[in-house]
Amino acid sequence: MKEESIAPKWANLRVAAKYSCLSTRLLETYIEYGLIRSALVKKPGRERGVRLIDLDDLNRFIEGSIGQRAELKMNEKHNKTP
Repeated sequence: MKEESIAPKWANLRVAAKYSCLSTRLLETYIEYGLIRSALVKKPGRERGVRLIDLDDLNRFIEGSIGQRAELKMNEKHNKTP
């Protein structure tokens, strides 16, 4: 019997960072701003848990960024006309 391949829906920060080639800190920032959907899964009565990222939402976020120009502070001094 052939095994079916199941595409994961959720990934922890480390796996999502590897998957997207974005740093875990950048993913955390996007989550803070509500740009990427995530869930904090905790055992009842616990304060800590594991942060899971919705990979479909991460894909939509990345695809929605295609063609956008990044406005970086470090580039401002290079783009100014004397």
